[in-house]
Amino acid sequence: MTATRSLELFVRSLAPEGTGDEQVAVVTQLDRLQESGQIADYSVTVWGNAVTHDSPLAGTSAGEAVLGRVAEFEQWAADEGVSLERFIQRDEVHSTIRDTTQTVIRLPAMMIAEYEGGELQHVTPHELDDGVVTVQDRLESLEDGT
Repeated sequence: MTATRSLELFVRSLAPEGTGDEQVAVVTQLDRLQESGQIADYSVTVWGNAVTHDSPLAGTSAGEAVLGRVAEFEQWAADEGVSLERFIQRDEVHSTIRDTTQTVIRLPAMMIAEYEGGELQHVTPHELDDGVVTVQDRLESLEDGT
């Protein structure tokens, strides 16, 4: 059977402080999954650490792509009855210089989206009623075929 699932790994940086070893381990595991035929392919996308709707940068192709993915992931979570709030956080930030307040969306250090036929199937990490499913948990379950 040929794998049809594609994974997209979102990272804040290609040289992260503190999570570099974990990021390398995840990419190594993705390589194994692809080589064994358990996934069709994967890609890595750098999405930074935060984005805001109110910034002129949000209107750029990069900003629109990040905001679009966040909206897609949050819709998936709502449909599946899971939560991403712990991982995609919103903070109100006030600028005393401009006397404005804006909502900043803080992005996780790593997140994986799984697609089949172009349709989003799974996002990790996420939180269930009984705990958190981490990126590592999900990759292990894919390796196990579950």
